[in-house]
Amino acid sequence: MAVTWLEALGLIGVTLVIARGKVFDGLRAWLKGFVHPANPFRLLGQLMSCAMCSGFWVGLLWGALKGWGVEWCITFGGFVSVTSFVADSITGILELACNKAEQEAPHRVTMAELAKVKEQLRLERRGSLRPARPRSESITEAEAEAIADAEERAADEAVVPKDVLKQYERLES
Repeated sequence: MAVTWLEALGLIGVTLVIARGKVFDGLRAWLKGFVHPANPFRLLGQLMSCAMCSGFWVGLLWGALKGWGVEWCITFGGFVSVTSFVADSITGILELACNKAEQEAPHRVTMAELAKVKEQLRLERRGSLRPARPRSESITEAEAEAIADAEERAADEAVVPKDVLKQYERLES
């Protein structure tokens, strides 16, 4: 009975795909949809939703495919079951941490969103706040930089909260 770590990790991965993967969401929901508690399809849906349960059966079937004895199949099923439970728990904790971080930072914007807002502000200023300069009138480089800086500050203030903007300016200097 030789099992490599690669096999064990693969079986844990298969178990997590069965128990938590989006691929099987529809099948799990359909199987759990049977109302009568004694219905074998409902039981199968519950087994497919549990990482420990799925892990046991994945390990047991793998042992049977390898031609091991019943005792070794049950033992290996238990091993895959427990390690799948641990992996599922760790995955759940990481998912909660990621969701919490996303909820705490709702003010984050992508560069594409920021560029879009800057462009909208530039167009609004040209259209409603001041007339566009005639093409014959030229501006100096310093004036162009001042206009660009003012537009950038206005766009940043429109999208990013002021306290975050101040922290960013402190980091730049």
